[in-house]
Amino acid sequence: MDALARLNVSLAGRYTLEREIGRGGMATVYLATDVKHRRQVALKVLNPELGALLGVERFLSEIQITANLQHPNLLPLFDSGDADGLLYYVTPYIAGESLRAKLTREKQLSVEESVHLATAIASALDHAHRHGVIHRDLKPENVLLHEGQPLVADFGIALAVANAAGERITQTGLSLGTPQYMSPEQATGDRVIDARTDVYSLGALTYEMLAGEPPHSGITAQAIVARLLTEPVRGIRGSRPSVPVHVEEAVMRALEKLPADRWRTTQEFADHLMATKEKVRGGLFGRRLALTVGIGVAAITAAVWAITNLLPRSRAVEERSSLTFVVDPPPYEGVRQTTEDFAISPDGGTLALVAYPFNESSTRVYVQRLSEPGASPLAGTEGASSVAFSPDGKWLSITTFKGKLLKVRVDGTGGPITLAEGVDGYSGVAWADNETIVLGTAQPKRLGLGRIAASGGAVRPLTTPTSAQSEHGFPFVASDGKTMLFGDWGPGFTEDDFLDIGSVETGMFQTSSLMASRPYGLVDGRALYAFGTSMMAVPIDVKRAKTTGDPVRVLEELTLDGKRSAALSASGTLAFRRGQPGSRLILLDRDGRTQALSSDEHNVWPDGVGGRFSPDGKRIAVDVWGPSSDTISADIWTFDVARRSFTRVTSLGNVANPDWTTDGKRILFTTLLPREAALWSQVADGSQAAEPLLRAPDGTYFYHASATPDGHGVVFCKATANNFNSGVELWYLPFIGERTPQRLTDDPIAETCLARVSPDGKWLAYVATEVGTSQVFVRRFRESGPRVKVSEENGQRPTWSRDGKRLFYASVTPSDGKTWAEEATIAPSGTSIVVTKRERLVMLPSIKFDVTPDGNRILAVQPSYSRVQLFVTTNWLPQLRARLAGRQ
Repeated sequence: MDALARLNVSLAGRYTLEREIGRGGMATVYLATDVKHRRQVALKVLNPELGALLGVERFLSEIQITANLQHPNLLPLFDSGDADGLLYYVTPYIAGESLRAKLTREKQLSVEESVHLATAIASALDHAHRHGVIHRDLKPENVLLHEGQPLVADFGIALAVANAAGERITQTGLSLGTPQYMSPEQATGDRVIDARTDVYSLGALTYEMLAGEPPHSGITAQAIVARLLTEPVRGIRGSRPSVPVHVEEAVMRALEKLPADRWRTTQEFADHLMATKEKVRGGLFGRRLALTVGIGVAAITAAVWAITNLLPRSRAVEERSSLTFVVDPPPYEGVRQTTEDFAISPDGGTLALVAYPFNESSTRVYVQRLSEPGASPLAGTEGASSVAFSPDGKWLSITTFKGKLLKVRVDGTGGPITLAEGVDGYSGVAWADNETIVLGTAQPKRLGLGRIAASGGAVRPLTTPTSAQSEHGFPFVASDGKTMLFGDWGPGFTEDDFLDIGSVETGMFQTSSLMASRPYGLVDGRALYAFGTSMMAVPIDVKRAKTTGDPVRVLEELTLDGKRSAALSASGTLAFRRGQPGSRLILLDRDGRTQALSSDEHNVWPDGVGGRFSPDGKRIAVDVWGPSSDTISADIWTFDVARRSFTRVTSLGNVANPDWTTDGKRILFTTLLPREAALWSQVADGSQAAEPLLRAPDGTYFYHASATPDGHGVVFCKATANNFNSGVELWYLPFIGERTPQRLTDDPIAETCLARVSPDGKWLAYVATEVGTSQVFVRRFRESGPRVKVSEENGQRPTWSRDGKRLFYASVTPSDGKTWAEEATIAPSGTSIVVTKRERLVMLPSIKFDVTPDGNRILAVQPSYSRVQLFVTTNWLPQLRARLAGRQ
């Protein structure tokens, strides 16, 4: 039974619901008939998850407060109750439109109409305020227009919900208030909210009527709130000079960030909207607008800096002085992209972001001063992978994906200086002091940490892993310049990562028992480190290099994607990422037109195949990953192309790299963990348990399994743990006869190994290294014969057309790092083949791709970071200490 039918049964004899007419964050609205009074009404039902948090009696008693409000511009409350567990309330049905509908249609209203509506709404609000009721959610959607007069709806509903639910409202993920019209004190969660919050909201609403847009806007609610807290409001007359000065002044004062600087009442606001220009200038509003425009970005930053660094204060003052806001990194390909890495300056005033500029595939470093809007790119930092500030805050050290270590001034003057080449670009960098830099997995040992003078020179080995299958990375150096923490990574994933404690001077270290992917800092004798989606704090004896207590979770819901999730400045400013990245399946035609197949609800494994069409083209097998508790887990799912829906196939966890058998009945895949590595087979509908085909020897991986077209076997890649540079091999497992694995070639197989057999079973396409790059080759399958290079620039992921006459592959151009889908036409020539034609098809968002059965479109995986936000919290240490003391 759907919601409408359920409500009609429960409310039979009282109300007859006709249809749904609206839906919002807290309630669904139905057009209904009041049976007793024979009149149409609007019956609003609270969302079930919200209603479940509210006690019926408490909510009904709270909402009755608003029933006593009587004003010509207030929409009255007729009734409220409980219908089969669903909380509802009833108001008159107004056939006219809402102010939102009018603004959507007209965008801007005349000054006269704007002032008329604002003053009428102000009168209604003032009436409610004098009766002790605050609206809390004033917005154009809640203002109905009836015969030229505004009627304020849902008055006090948000307050009723807040009082009834208490702190539990945060558990629903709902917000009491709308970001574009929310006052700063609402946005920061102040417990004491008075009538001046409605003054702000009415000011924002009036601003939009005049300017055609709200005072602050953004892609996400978090971005809007960040701008609300930090950015000054633009003047109205700059874009609309016809607005009288006194009207602009009245609105701008209503939008002051501090409640004390606003109009005391909505009636005062209305009076000044209606005042003459001369009266306002000569009377109460004699001060210059420039002195009352609120606290802008620079003033906020300066005030926070002063509170944090200069003023003596009590613990209570410390806790109140913190401010959290969102920083928007540059976008990538029109999809909001979070940073690859980031760092925060020692004074907490500047962020360095490694991010993708719009419509480019190469990263660069941006500098974001928190006292100013926008981020500025640093010239010469293309291809950056990690970044760190020097202790004096004047320099940045940068590693690149191509193995360079750079040094550049934060202000960008002078350009980058190359300190070293041939270093690892992925494993982090830190300054020990202004003269010494520590590198993750540095040369010549490669798997241990290295150190180099900040002026340049040779990279000297600093640490040597105790195991040949381990490596050291993501170093953090304490303020003493001597103590360092770093990640010690084993052959597995997060379950083999541990926190090491060592000395920058001697390189000696101890491995703790703490599972950790990277350290973030040392505060009050506690080490801060990443563990899955959380930041942990553990007491530590630095001299003995041992932990002395149990770890405590101090920050939750961090982004889990293998990149940095938090950075802490010496002054106590914290930058952190929240929300999990996603990816979507898309189809690209040869003209570059994109068709989205799925949303970013399911995340395709970043190192997996990405997506593989079934033989009939109706389904796609994908390796879907996501956070599971404090780890990453992946399983195989299928995507129904017609229904646009996902179905889970496996439940093993930590599996990836799916491929279909020729009959489309089974899916082959591999386990990711080396100590559990295996080839698997499972029926495609998931109705039976997975069957292991081959277990991997200890210390080795299996990955990228590919079924042969005749169904007689599987080609797969085998790698020695932590030795992907030279330890990758290509093997074949027959299903018929003696099931003994056979090595296919002695070629130096590329780390991105993926091999597929042609539809006629005669040719093997695979990826091998040549002069330091990955290239696609073709040779006879399980027969002798020469190999022929098909790709020309860094080829990856070969895929045959269904007729076997064409070979598709991904190509990464070294000049700009862009990834392309390319097509080679192939013709047999004795025991070899010849490439008769090469054609570049379309640019790809990643190297993961497949081809539709007809060969006309490309299936690709488009990464999406739309759900990931980069936050900054000033003066975070009091919150940390409160958490450790059990006060939060």
